[in-house]
Amino acid sequence: MEIRSYEYFPTYFYCIWLKLTKSGNPEKNPRLTLDGKMDDFEKMLRWLVEGTKGGENRLRIIIALSNGPMNTNRLSDYLNLDYKTVSHHLERLEKNNIVEIMGKGYGKNYFLTRETEKNMDIIKEVREKTGVQL
Repeated sequence: MEIRSYEYFPTYFYCIWLKLTKSGNPEKNPRLTLDGKMDDFEKMLRWLVEGTKGGENRLRIIIALSNGPMNTNRLSDYLNLDYKTVSHHLERLEKNNIVEIMGKGYGKNYFLTRETEKNMDIIKEVREKTGVQL
C-alpha cells in the first residue's frame, strides 16, 4: 500500500502544535481528554487555522461569521479580500463542517455550525495567539 505524504499533513501539524502548547496534561488543559488528547473538532480546527497557509484568512472569515450570516460577496467586501479567495476558504471550511450553507447560487449565506459556535473559546484563543485582526 502506497502512503502519500499529504495523508500525514494534519497529524504532523497537530504533533507540532501539541509539543508547543503549555501542557499536555488534561488537568491543566480542560479541552484535552483523559488520555491527554484533544477532541477531533479542535484538532481539525487548529489545523485549518494554524497549520495551513490560508489559516489567517480562514480565521478572519470565522470571526466575521460569528457576528451573523453573510454571503461570499459581503464577506469579501467586509474583509477586503478577493471574491475567489473567500470562496476558496469557504469551500474548505464547509467541507470540514466549520460553516454551513443556506440558499443557492449567489444568494448562498454562510453560517457557523453549532459545533463551531460551541467552540468559540478555541477560536478566541487562537485569535489572541496569532494576533489576527479583521
